Amino acid sequence: MTIAFAASGVLAALAGVILQAQLQVGQSTVGQELMLPAFTGALLGATAIRPGRPNVWGTLLAVAVLAVAVAGLTQLGAPFFVENLFNGAMLVLAVGLAGLSQRNRDRRRRDAVAAARREQ
Repeated sequence: MTIAFAASGVLAALAGVILQAQLQVGQSTVGQELMLPAFTGALLGATAIRPGRPNVWGTLLAVAVLAVAVAGLTQLGAPFFVENLFNGAMLVLAVGLAGLSQRNRDRRRRDAVAAARREQ
């Protein structure tokens, strides 16, 4: 687990260096507009395939769906702020689905414990 976090940090640092090199500017505020889609993709990915558990395939699916939806909104001529509005709505949806999934998992666990106690 520690290796995964370290690798993630190294890859994020590398991506930041590449972004700064492409833009030829050394400001720390560059790229902040990329955080909302990243959070949305990761949290929506936690609800896509195995609800409540972060997983790679769910995140890839969520990012693909978000990219297609945003590209569609752009092609339809939506105003510039609609992309952030859409990502925010999807973020709220992802958090709501994760909470609902956790509640269902807790209820199933309580029901299983109650059924085991009744059998004794």
